[in-house]
Amino acid sequence: MIKEITNLNEALSLIEKSYLENIKDEDTINGQKTFINDFLYSNETINEYKNMQMKIFGYYINNNLAGVISINKNNYIKFLFVDKKYLNKGIGRKLLDYIVSITPPNTKITLDSSLSSKDFYIKYGFIQKSDVLQMNEMKYIEMEYQI
Repeated sequence: MIKEITNLNEALSLIEKSYLENIKDEDTINGQKTFINDFLYSNETINEYKNMQMKIFGYYINNNLAGVISINKNNYIKFLFVDKKYLNKGIGRKLLDYIVSITPPNTKITLDSSLSSKDFYIKYGFIQKSDVLQMNEMKYIEMEYQI
């Protein structure tokens, strides 16, 4: 079941756990610290959520949070993470399907993909808009989806 997140800490904890289990090795040690301290738990992220500039939705299995997705007012997906024990079960696709279903037609959705998630997004229909980029020792690929 997908529903809007009401407990920000629950969502951020799942994102941190999933990042550390699945993606951290793509970034340097400093990049990992930057992701967690300056991106995930940043004042910007917290304020976007509190000021309703970003919505976060969770996928729940038996009342356990299995995955999260966020979208901000600019149709940018800041987070799409699935708990490692639920990977390859279609949860990421279901979360993307949900976001697409609530986004107006003729809208572009953008995101910065981890290197390991690039093929997932391309299979879904995203277009790769950049080569591998690096900022603050974090690697990513710009992606775009047209609804």
